[in-house]
Amino acid sequence: MAVVAPPPGATIPPPFDWSTRSANPWYTQSGVQKIKEKSAPVLGFELDKFQAECPARILDGQDVFCIHRTGAGKSTLISVPVIVREGTISVVVAPTNFLQRDMVASMQKKNISCVAINSETLTEAALVSPPRDLWAEAKTGVHWIIFIGPETMRKPAYKDFIRNGNVRARLAQFTVDELHVADEWGVEFRVEFQDIPTMRAWLPPHTTFVGLSATIEPGRQFGSCLKLMAFQPGFHLEKQDCERRDITMIVR
Repeated sequence: MAVVAPPPGATIPPPFDWSTRSANPWYTQSGVQKIKEKSAPVLGFELDKFQAECPARILDGQDVFCIHRTGAGKSTLISVPVIVREGTISVVVAPTNFLQRDMVASMQKKNISCVAINSETLTEAALVSPPRDLWAEAKTGVHWIIFIGPETMRKPAYKDFIRNGNVRARLAQFTVDELHVADEWGVEFRVEFQDIPTMRAWLPPHTTFVGLSATIEPGRQFGSCLKLMAFQPGFHLEKQDCERRDITMIVR
């Protein structure tokens, strides 16, 4: 799939004033209802309870660790905050280029401006006419969500991106999708996952951290993921049933 350019002349809202966040909480009955009302026209459906309440917590600056089955709609914890709070940027670490492309395609269908920045998309963008600089685009705030792989966190271009003043003023959320993979792969195979805790020091203090997974084992793996994400005290754990009842296993 080709990298989709933002619409010409796309309007970029000003950065959010983070000093006002605590004065206007979202995790209230009326706040959650407003989230549902504002997101429904974009997403095309009404949010479930956890799909509205978790974004409310995120918008209030509370870190969230969400463990829920595949297909339950955890991606709304990525999309809803940027829909509700215009002018912000969210960075999402996803383990594979395929997953990044799939999530971008799904969100672009709903007119959510986003881009995957990895070796493949950077090459594609450089070959179009005229060539596109994806990092330069991302610095403007035209893309609400930036999908990257763990290796990108070590790239000079990414470090330059998160040091940019406009980006820092807008950077609302840092999410790790498929968080269990960071634990399973991050010791030897994909050591770059171990850089995730350093993001807490590198990113602005108003940036909320979110971890998403359908497969976290209790005990060692759960503790490892908590440590990896460097969640702030008082983080919210949203743990739901992870069983897939729509799968039938046939043994021959």
